[in-house]
Amino acid sequence: MTAHHWHFLDHTCRDLYETESHVFVHGGLDPDVPLDQQRPAILRWQTFPPPRPHPCGKTVVCGHTPQRSGVPATLPHAVCIDTAAHSHGWLTCLDATTGHYWQANNRRETREAVLRGPKRRW
Repeated sequence: MTAHHWHFLDHTCRDLYETESHVFVHGGLDPDVPLDQQRPAILRWQTFPPPRPHPCGKTVVCGHTPQRSGVPATLPHAVCIDTAAHSHGWLTCLDATTGHYWQANNRRETREAVLRGPKRRW
């Protein structure tokens, strides 16, 4: 990895990104801690599903817990879009406002769909 990449990871990359309706993290959130006080270990490494909704009321979009089915996992308060790209699964891109997602795999296949299951905003 180049010095530029390390600089990005150490100084630019965020552990949490928040919009009006969603919170994006790699791992998860501690529902007992305000968003601006979350511990990096939870944001990076908590597994899905979260223990309960965060009081902020926003939908959490996360990864870190591979969904071997190749389909994002949904709860009323959270979505996990880790669909095991690292182990020959699918790489998933989600439009969090509509629930529409696109996927590609290492066999050069692509597909798209809309989230199913518990619905909150899509």
